[in-house]
Amino acid sequence: MSYALHQPGKPDVKRAEHLGRVTVPMLFLSGTRDELADLEHLQPVYQKLRKRATLHLLDTADHGYRVLKRERKSDEDVFVEMARAVAEWASRLYRSSPNFPTPPAAEGIFSPPSASSGRLDPRRMSNTPAVQTPLRP
Repeated sequence: MSYALHQPGKPDVKRAEHLGRVTVPMLFLSGTRDELADLEHLQPVYQKLRKRATLHLLDTADHGYRVLKRERKSDEDVFVEMARAVAEWASRLYRSSPNFPTPPAAEGIFSPPSASSGRLDPRRMSNTPAVQTPLRP
């Protein structure tokens, strides 16, 4: 999510030095007004990590994801945009990994609560293999 690349008003990239050693895919959701991740410094860090990193910029958002509604180009809520960006990124990772099994169909994973207990029937629940399978570097 928001990566605190530097202190407010003190742009620097020292906090990103370790990112080159990260071997798993990384997603950065950063606001274009993030005072802790100035784009002038964040984009070169991202460029160095390009094969393992994805940068999604959130128009007019600050570090806490507060947006300037009158200046924002999209009508989409910033948190909906973030959820969509995460889902699309995870989906691309999933599809590109040969070790991930085909996910189970969504239908039938849960049964409706029983009228007598009001609880889910654990016999109708299944584990999703993708959740249990670690990402490959």
